[in-house]
Amino acid sequence: MVKIFHIKGTDEDYTSHPNSCGNVDQLNNYMNDNNNKIFMVVYRPSCPACQNFIPTWEQFENKCDKQKKNIVIARVHSSNVPKLDIKPKVEFVPHITKMQDNNFYDYDRDSRTITDLMEWVGDDEDDEISYFGGKKRKSKKSRKSKKSKKSKKSKRKSKRKFKKSKKHRRK
Repeated sequence: MVKIFHIKGTDEDYTSHPNSCGNVDQLNNYMNDNNNKIFMVVYRPSCPACQNFIPTWEQFENKCDKQKKNIVIARVHSSNVPKLDIKPKVEFVPHITKMQDNNFYDYDRDSRTITDLMEWVGDDEDDEISYFGGKKRKSKKSRKSKKSKKSKKSKRKSKRKFKKSKKHRRK
């Protein structure tokens, strides 16, 4: 059974999906239950990219609802993210993510069509092999450590080149 949540901001007035709930506490209950797969988009109504994407997300909700998949779909206003018990790391909007076993997997595909979103959900609900496009986020420390390792290597190479060029000039 598909559970659909539309967690609106205070500045919004739109018609929700007929099967949707709108309570942050109810969504938190589903998020705290490790058996649920939650697909979430965090949006801001004033964002032009969000305005363009929300109709596609609504098609996604309708298509999943017709297929009777056992998932939770949430559309969360960016002002409500701090109220969530388990918070996704939102760096931009619209931010599409999947939560499973208290881990978030961000949607990392370039295309945001209804077909791509449905592929991201996957055909086989019981299969634990990931059909989902998102990957686990790397912490800032691991990103920085990789950058620092690369910069150290490039500095060593440049020093070697400089030493070789000095020897070459002497001859």
